[in-house]
Formats: sequence, structure tokens, C-alpha cells
Amino acid sequence: MVMNKITKLSFQRNRQHVTVFLDNGQSFSLHGELVLKRGLKVGQSLDETQILKLLQQSQLISLYYHITNLIAIRPRSEFEIKTRIKQQFNKLNNKICKQFPIFTAIDYAIASQKIIERLVENNFINDETFATWWVEQRLAQKAKGEFALAAELAAKGIDRQIIAKTLAKQSLLKPENKQQTIKDLLAKQWQKIAYKKPDKKKAKQLLIQRLLSRGFAWEDIKIQIDEFLDTQYNNAR
Repeated sequence: MVMNKITKLSFQRNRQHVTVFLDNGQSFSLHGELVLKRGLKVGQSLDETQILKLLQQSQLISLYYHITNLIAIRPRSEFEIKTRIKQQFNKLNNKICKQFPIFTAIDYAIASQKIIERLVENNFINDETFATWWVEQRLAQKAKGEFALAAELAAKGIDRQIIAKTLAKQSLLKPENKQQTIKDLLAKQWQKIAYKKPDKKKAKQLLIQRLLSRGFAWEDIKIQIDEFLDTQYNNAR
């Protein structure tokens, strides 16, 4: 089996990866953590099997830190993380295979499982925590109803039971608070259309459309919208 000696180890510009130079003229990139963990040094000999194994291990470490960088920007659901792992997994594979055509990547399912397990172990991933954070952030930005929030969480791959539990404990979605939210939203939306002086029927259509688009149920808005419009048009007389 052909052995090649390491002639140089050089940190790359990002300071996270190290370029390993061999005496046969080849070079390849490994995550710095792996270089330190494996104690790689100049003069050490590596065969092709060892090199390919190092590339596989480096791939897992790079994927893990790529995901933690994303989580540092904002929390992510498990579904979002798995989707990004797959995208980055394929990207890294293509890059390595261009240099090492015989490179065999770790099976995606195995790689994903290993990374998810490490993220869970370090408390970087929790769909219940994510769902609570997501709802609080969305409600802080603008008034929304359960339908819209549930749809958003479902798109993030959150389980239906977690969605129901999360929405049920959100104080702004309690009946009494929700009615006040709808009332405030009607007043705000009315200001946007009042200058057009629409007739009552047209105004009702516009307001219904805008509230439904925010994810409020018809059962929650039908009484309030009639009372609100009666007040507006009676005051205008």
C-alpha cells in the first residue's frame, strides 16, 4: 500500500480548516479540530484508506459546525436542520469527489443522525422550544391568528401535537386577548381604506379578506366586524 508523508500543514484563511500537503504533490483540506484530535504532524505517513477516512470524519465535523453557525443566527427546527444538512452534505461530497474520485461519503442517513444526536445532546435542537420562539417572534412582529401560525410551523416540519400545544399556551391567542387583537387590527386596517370611502359591503369584504389573510378564523371575526362597521358608518352619518 502506497504511503505518503505529510510535508506541510497550513491553516486556511478561515482559520477553521487546515490544508494537508503530501510528498506526492497532493493536498487536501481537513477541519482543524480533526487535525488536532488526530495529532497529524509533518513527517507522518498516510495511506489512501487513512486519507479517505479523515475526509469522511472532517466532513461530519464541518457539517456540524455549519449547522451550529446557522443556529447561532436564529433557532431552527429539526426539519430545517435536516434539509440544510442534506444540501451541505451534497455540496461537500461534490467538492471532495472532484479531488478524490474514489471518495465514498458516509451515508447521508448516518451522517444526519450523528449530527442530530450531537445537536440534541448539546441542547441546540428542540422542536418545542423552537415552536414557542417562532410564535412569540411572529406575534411580536404583527397580529396573526392560529391558522397562519399553524401553517408556518407545519412548513417548518413541526409535529401537529407540538403545534397545538404551543398555540394553546400562547397568551395572546387566548379568547379574551384574541378579541382585543382583532379589534385593534380592524381599527388599523380601517385607517388604510377609510380614505377611499368604500360602501359598507365593500368595506366588509376588504376587512374580512385582510383578517383572514392574517390567519384569523371566520368564527372569531364575524361578530366583531359587523359591530365595528356599524359603529364606523353610524358615526359617519
